[in-house]
Amino acid sequence: GDSRSTMDVAFRRVKPGEEIPPRPKELDAWAADTATGTMAGMVYGVMRARAAEARAFDPELADIVRRRNLWMRSVHEATMGGVRFGSFVAVFSAVQLGSQSYRGDIRDMWNTVAAGAITAGATRF
Repeated sequence: GDSRSTMDVAFRRVKPGEEIPPRPKELDAWAADTATGTMAGMVYGVMRARAAEARAFDPELADIVRRRNLWMRSVHEATMGGVRFGSFVAVFSAVQLGSQSYRGDIRDMWNTVAAGAITAGATRF
């Protein structure tokens, strides 16, 4: 059938007693891409925090204070990195999968080009 009707299923109201249709494959792909992007951003954030802490090493600080600073910086950078990269990947993946679905399940470079252009414009990267 029409691939656009597949995405319509995700937003159709299910009446009481009616069988719930399966999730669209595009929704599963988008969720997996977004989760992967968020995790990658978190790992990158922790690596940034550790590098920044190593550059800012102060031998006068007590070891417990250095550890607290590293922990706080790591949590902050992991959170921000996950949000930034995860949101970028979420927009990119949604546009790419939406373009593919809208064009009749055609998978080619134009879906990626559209996703890159729209995501870059939306996120100012």
